[in-house]
Amino acid sequence: MFFNEHNEIILATVLNIEPREYNTVITYSSFQELINFYLNNQNLSNTFKILKDKLTSCIKKEIKKSEKVIISIKKDLEEKKNFDRYRELGDILAASLYSLKKGMTEVELYDFYNDCMCTIPLDPLVTPQINLEKIYKKYNKLKKGMEYNQKRLIEISDNLKYFLGVESFINNSDSKENLKLIEEELSSQGYLKVPSKTKHKKNIKKQVIKTFNFGEITIDGILVRYGRNNLENDALTTKYSHREDMWFHCKDMPGTHAVVNANELLSEKSIYDIAVFCGQQSKLPKGTKLTVDYTQIKYLNKPKGAKPGFVTYKIFKSIVVTL
Repeated sequence: MFFNEHNEIILATVLNIEPREYNTVITYSSFQELINFYLNNQNLSNTFKILKDKLTSCIKKEIKKSEKVIISIKKDLEEKKNFDRYRELGDILAASLYSLKKGMTEVELYDFYNDCMCTIPLDPLVTPQINLEKIYKKYNKLKKGMEYNQKRLIEISDNLKYFLGVESFINNSDSKENLKLIEEELSSQGYLKVPSKTKHKKNIKKQVIKTFNFGEITIDGILVRYGRNNLENDALTTKYSHREDMWFHCKDMPGTHAVVNANELLSEKSIYDIAVFCGQQSKLPKGTKLTVDYTQIKYLNKPKGAKPGFVTYKIFKSIVVTL
């Protein structure tokens, strides 16, 4: 049985033939043994693909929804960006309110904000005082709308970054177990409905924690542990590391959390190489320049109610690397 570099079956045969390119080959003692392995492998591969497609479909839907909302909010902000002009018009009208009369459709007054004359439309059916109140009311409504939209834009933009990070983790996943953790994460956030096999949510959490199996890589002789999804990032950062351990993460973008034991002596080269690894985990194009922050675990803060994988920090160092 011939496998490619991703450990996927290229060819299973009893004949003396082989594919043009392959990475590894395994010989079986019997035809039955080969068939059993092939069927089990294909079944596992199909299950993996179905789950990956399911998660990809879910996250792409959320990304598309967030992008659509962001476009709508930006359009609304652009339309309302001159809201402060209503306050100015109100002040101008208030300064000459004594000279106005009911029944006027407009009035031309001196604009002391811009040193010119301006025309202010009026409702002839109401008094000048009510016209003034309408203008200030319009100003306050637009101001509140702007403030809400600005907060909403930050919220949705943060969500989009989160979704893009999850998408990257899905694309990088090479095991069903890792996809299951991502499925649990999306389910716990309310983005994905997963049939529960147990009524006790606490038991579910315990089962998830037991499956944590962080990624490990040796860089310049130093063991680096890293999260392959946001639940692993959370667990690695908040539960399975010492407060003196060193933490690495790409600046202002979602991705893997990498942790190095506090006993390791980190040279400038090893810090650079670990930072490059963090960037590579985000699947950024070769040649990309990016900033990677690093600090000790004790300086990280997990805000209450924050999404999995999200932390804040104020004390840190940064390094710029090229992938």
